[in-house]
Amino acid sequence: MFSFFSLALVARTVSYAAPFPYNTEQDFPAQREDSTHHCPIKVAAAELLGDVQSDLPVGRDLGFVGKLKDTMIFTYGDTASQTEGEFYMTSDSSSIGTDDPLFGRNTQRTEDGNHPTDMIAPHAEWNEKNTEDAFGGTNVVSTGHGNGMMFFLKNHRPDGNNTIIGAGVAHVRLTPDRNVTTERLAEHWWDTLAGEPNYGDIGAYTDGNYIYGYGHGGDDDTAEDNRRMHVFLARAPILGWTDLQNWEYWHGSTNTWEKDRMFFPSEQDAIQWNPLDGAAWAVAQGQMVWNPYYGKIIWVYTTPFADNDRGDHAIVARTAEKPEGPWSEATTLYRTHNRVPGQFVYCAVANPYFDETGRSLVVTVNVGSMTVQAHRVVFE
Repeated sequence: MFSFFSLALVARTVSYAAPFPYNTEQDFPAQREDSTHHCPIKVAAAELLGDVQSDLPVGRDLGFVGKLKDTMIFTYGDTASQTEGEFYMTSDSSSIGTDDPLFGRNTQRTEDGNHPTDMIAPHAEWNEKNTEDAFGGTNVVSTGHGNGMMFFLKNHRPDGNNTIIGAGVAHVRLTPDRNVTTERLAEHWWDTLAGEPNYGDIGAYTDGNYIYGYGHGGDDDTAEDNRRMHVFLARAPILGWTDLQNWEYWHGSTNTWEKDRMFFPSEQDAIQWNPLDGAAWAVAQGQMVWNPYYGKIIWVYTTPFADNDRGDHAIVARTAEKPEGPWSEATTLYRTHNRVPGQFVYCAVANPYFDETGRSLVVTVNVGSMTVQAHRVVFE
């Protein structure tokens, strides 16, 4: 798992890529019409599609999605064999999409073809071991000419004791036979242990000019606020993202981009939703996508909290015109329950690639470890 907290209106017919036999009736909270930062999203229906599967018998978590050329690439976290009596597990994996939002194909496989391999693998040159070091990534971002990039987080976890070391970036390429390959630019760039945020561990976005990485702050027992619950933002030009010197960092306190790296940043330098809602807080992993139907960026995510009265979890969204915001107030897209008592519902991912009009989104979310569930959300 990558992180524990660590998804113009045109009247036209929406086309679907696969049949959707399941329907669930949902209720949605009323919007505050007098708010300057009112969310324009109105949900007409939320259809349960089912659980996401692949051509190998494995369970997975996360499930971020990006696209290179005409191929969807899914990024997963912990991946485990579901074959009875067999133990096989990797800390991350990938699959490529099909016309069915509930089915993917595995191209990164072991030599015998029976299991997925790491999407981001340990390197001996950095003294990394499969038994001690885990890597997780968020959505692949296209950088042009069929190439892409992704953010990753290095987790040193011998004997199950997790220590986040830092965040970094990697090249992502798609071979002619549609195999996914990755190449890290360094062991990591941003140092969690020195107080830098985990850029990219929530999700990534591009507006075609810049690449943006949204990340939680690192834990700091001496801090008055819990940085891990806030969201910090870094960006680089899409033509210069491979050079750390080209990155700059959003300062929420001044609403400016600065070159100086931030160490133990304060709540004031986190993303500020808007003057009404204050700093972004309690945001689990999610995904930001451009939506042509509303003409805005939509950020779909979960919070780490269930509704105590209902016992379910809200999949929520906000909109903005710029990646740094201001963001609208939150609106609920739909609600769902976890499969395993005591486990999180987490990592809501917005997949825009099944409806280019933006009138609908496929949204996936983890309903307990190793199960990714999909809904289709249709807007009014």
